[in-house]
Amino acid sequence: MCQRLDLEFQVVDMRWGVRESTANDHGTSGLCMWELEECKRLSLGPAFVTFLGDRYGYRPFPAVIPESELNALKAVLESDVSQNNTEALALIDKWFLLDTNRVPAEYILQPVSTFYPAFIDTKDRAAQQAASAQWWPVFDKMQAALRSAAAKCADADALPPERGQLYTISVTNEEVMRGLLTNEARNAQCLVYDRTFVDVDWQARNIKTGGGADAALRKFADWDAATGVFDSEAHGRQVALKSSDIARSGFDTANRLVKYEVPIADVAGANVEVFKNDFLQRVGGSILDAYAASRMEADALFDEAHAQLVNTRQKGGGYIGRPGLRQECAELCAAPASTPPEPSDPQAGVGAASAGRSLVVVHGTSGCGKTTLMSRCALDAIAHVHRQDGEPGKGVVIVRLLGTTPLSSRSRDVMVSVLSQVRAVYNDVDGGADAGAAGGGDARRVKSAAEIDAMDVAALERYFQDAVTTLPWGENPLWLFLDSIDQLSDDDDGRKVAWLPRAWANPHLCIVVSTLPDVGPTWSTLGPTPTAAPASPRVGTRGTAQSSPASSQCQYIEVKALVEEDVDLILNDWQAPAGRKFCPAHLAVLSAKCKAALSPLYLRLAFDTAASLWHSYSMEEDLVLEPSLTELIHALFARLEARHGEVLVRHALGYVTCAAGAGGITSAELEDVLSCDDE
Repeated sequence: MCQRLDLEFQVVDMRWGVRESTANDHGTSGLCMWELEECKRLSLGPAFVTFLGDRYGYRPFPAVIPESELNALKAVLESDVSQNNTEALALIDKWFLLDTNRVPAEYILQPVSTFYPAFIDTKDRAAQQAASAQWWPVFDKMQAALRSAAAKCADADALPPERGQLYTISVTNEEVMRGLLTNEARNAQCLVYDRTFVDVDWQARNIKTGGGADAALRKFADWDAATGVFDSEAHGRQVALKSSDIARSGFDTANRLVKYEVPIADVAGANVEVFKNDFLQRVGGSILDAYAASRMEADALFDEAHAQLVNTRQKGGGYIGRPGLRQECAELCAAPASTPPEPSDPQAGVGAASAGRSLVVVHGTSGCGKTTLMSRCALDAIAHVHRQDGEPGKGVVIVRLLGTTPLSSRSRDVMVSVLSQVRAVYNDVDGGADAGAAGGGDARRVKSAAEIDAMDVAALERYFQDAVTTLPWGENPLWLFLDSIDQLSDDDDGRKVAWLPRAWANPHLCIVVSTLPDVGPTWSTLGPTPTAAPASPRVGTRGTAQSSPASSQCQYIEVKALVEEDVDLILNDWQAPAGRKFCPAHLAVLSAKCKAALSPLYLRLAFDTAASLWHSYSMEEDLVLEPSLTELIHALFARLEARHGEVLVRHALGYVTCAAGAGGITSAELEDVLSCDDE
């Protein structure tokens, strides 16, 4: 059904596929909640189906607790003379360590393997089971103490309700809360199946002393781990969740909640078939209803433009160092239709005028920061277009970070995509086409998608150059940023960039591209001869080429390596947005490693590694950063393999690499391919 509707149907099982490494780091609950939010965000129609029985389920306490909160809980435990909390407090102090590298500071629950290394030893199952048997009693003691303290703090209004419940609710309850109770689209996205065993007297059962029949009930309800007694408090919470909580949320219980009241003997009986048929009917109907209600047609142009803008904001959000470099690029990316800003304006150069334009080529070695610079300049242009100081700016900004999306890997796709966006803008602007530099009225309107698709490569290249260089006009200038043009595929000789204009008379157009200077045919076509005028080493080399006709009149900016004084400025700029404030010793180690490499890409990966793995309590020998960019990337892959499995990571990355030349692979396609992989 989904295939006929051109939809992808994916199932995420919250209780399957969680690796030992995730459980070791106490990340199971967080992983489940992340997957649930992704389903809500991406799904058209059903996004959350929950199966509720008599068991309330696993109730972890938070693995990350704000400093002030845990201190308050510990103070309650220390002051409670009616209970002997000495052992629990000692365990909390042992397992929770304060990380002041985080802002605000937080206590971090240490991995189980910190004290029980065999917990993640998958090669020795006996040792792993022994370690697990040691850990869970420790967990139970801390859980009981923290739950009691949280209840007392909540009663005294010393703990917000939304924080207090994190110590008492089960993972299933939290999933229902996020997926249904607080979900505004609950009546379009959610289904509930409620099963209750009607012939079991839970209070009379004991899974430790009641014999085999009682022991068989272990997985169907909640029990005290030490005594085997039925957990009435947990059962009460489950009853409230299934009845009053869901009913009060505004959920359509008449049509989207199905109840099964069955005897325990029928756990695998006829009702399973009834359920399967009902499930298929309800989920299928929900998909069809959502599809019909949306009436959305696939909009490849919107998806591409949106994805590119999101990528641009992510890449251009950080400090790039080399302050003259951004100004250098801004001057060459000037929009002639506007009044030049004052030199003190942070967007200086974006509005400067010129007569006639030529291609701006940003070049530099891999990892030097070209993409960050291109993204930042594109964001500067967008800010100019949408500025709020008085009269809004005017113009159009089109950005493509090439190779990051399926429609940005081949030159033909890029040309068609850019032309489609130009058509969407200039064909609908009042007076746009007939006010253009070439002044052609309807003759200057961008051709239809069908007409463009019918063109051969040579005709498309000629038309692309003609359209983008003549349509922009005084009230609506155009900025076109094409990053990493050397990353295009060789289909249709795209990397030889014969399709790119080099110079044009229309002053209302600015085209900026970036490329590596030593890979493939792009640089040999666009690159200058050594006649460009040198500039400050902090800025790079800028000039007008006097080389082959192909690159004649291009303007160049070389992005050179960082200098040491940039490193500390960049690291300081990145810390606050990441919620980090490294202690001086750690910051010194990170700074020294980055200054030795002086590569923006190394700097980014090293910072992300330190932000993720370094804690204020980390020992000096744990502050590991590989000295080269290649080694740092290999270490990242090694961590992925340790977390998700070597075979999975290697095969997944292999399939992604193989698919790169064919326009990429979607996550659903990757899952399908991996499911067919016998390894």
